[in-house]
Amino acid sequence: MKKRISVVLMVVVLLMVSSISAFAAIGEVDPVVEALMDKANEEIDNLVYVAKLAADSEDLSNKDLMGIIVELKKETRAISKSAIKDARDIGFKDIHCYFIEVEIGDKIVKIDPLVVGGW
Repeated sequence: MKKRISVVLMVVVLLMVSSISAFAAIGEVDPVVEALMDKANEEIDNLVYVAKLAADSEDLSNKDLMGIIVELKKETRAISKSAIKDARDIGFKDIHCYFIEVEIGDKIVKIDPLVVGGW
């Protein structure tokens, strides 16, 4: 239990550390929407990075790995849903989620970053 808590804390602490691209932008996007997507993009990228780091632990049990994966999916889905709602609230309607695969430990996980289209 202590290990699981420390993994979750590590995920939270390292959330702001790194960035890899998880969003694709198509066409012209309003600067406000682009900033919103960039922020969500960075948050999802950080979560994936942290989950990969946590999953690389040599003594990680399958139960702990599944806990990391469940938390990653929950967090990325919440970020995506929030970004879509915020973009639609300011008038940007053409935004969608598409699942992509990432490898966490020895598991393939589908997360849902956003694809942005035109107005």
